[in-house]
Amino acid sequence: MSTVPGLRQRLVVLVGGGVVLLLIAAYISTAFVLNEREDEMIDGILDEQMEYSLQLYRTLGRAPELNVPNMSFHAVPVAGAGLPPAFAGLGPGDHEVVVGRRHLHLEVKDEGGMRFVLAYDVAKQEAEFLELLGILGVVTLLSSGMALWGISW
Repeated sequence: MSTVPGLRQRLVVLVGGGVVLLLIAAYISTAFVLNEREDEMIDGILDEQMEYSLQLYRTLGRAPELNVPNMSFHAVPVAGAGLPPAFAGLGPGDHEVVVGRRHLHLEVKDEGGMRFVLAYDVAKQEAEFLELLGILGVVTLLSSGMALWGISW
């Protein structure tokens, strides 16, 4: 009879540990997927807003003022004169730049001798993302604790 408690304890540790590792792996993979989806969403927002801003530029003949929170649109000659220093050396494409405490996602396009830069401050989205990761972390810890308690009970 002395082997039964030892076997039970080993089963609790083995099964409980496996469940906890599975929950932690699910948390980590969810965090990676959410981060990837967030980047895709930001790129999609930038692409749509850039096309809209370029249409307005062609119509107005000047850089439009955006009424979109946390975004700015710049139109300068390709040489880059007139851009904020953090944007001046960037070539066409998507970029991420940190300016002070601001984390910006940028889309840069060259067209007709002009360089167009759309900057998006993603601080609010990143704060929401970190909040979501915190909630998922708490749920993972609670689930792990409940799984261990249920198995050992």
